[in-house]
Amino acid sequence: MSTSPVLNLACVSGSFPFQTKNISMAGSVKVLLGAVEGSSTTRQGGSTNGYFAPRSQTSESPLTLSVNHAEVWLENGRIYIRDLESPFGTFVNDVKINTDFALKTGDILALGKPLVRNTNTPSDITDDQLKCIVAKVTVVGSQA
Repeated sequence: MSTSPVLNLACVSGSFPFQTKNISMAGSVKVLLGAVEGSSTTRQGGSTNGYFAPRSQTSESPLTLSVNHAEVWLENGRIYIRDLESPFGTFVNDVKINTDFALKTGDILALGKPLVRNTNTPSDITDDQLKCIVAKVTVVGSQA
């Protein structure tokens, strides 16, 4: 009996802080990666889904993370990612992806690009909000 691969996304230095993700990649289900929508009760961040929530209730999500940023899915035993035309892009190993891309253990995934604070940045924007999601990829389970 085989088990579904699990996509592990671990926060790396310089990233917007988030809880490590362990996303089960069962069948052909596409898993959305994106920001939690304000006070939404139907879309909450958790360790087993693709929704990225701030670590504290008082902080905001990163500015460069779209609500529907990217999606991941299992196909022929491999885990793929696709950017969903997000304004700030999706990057694997510092390369912007424009087509379906097969993820592998050791890849560095970035959802968006970090923003630089300048004199036009509103004072209520935190340093964490200027960061993007950056994660080290580990695939647990078999891949073709």
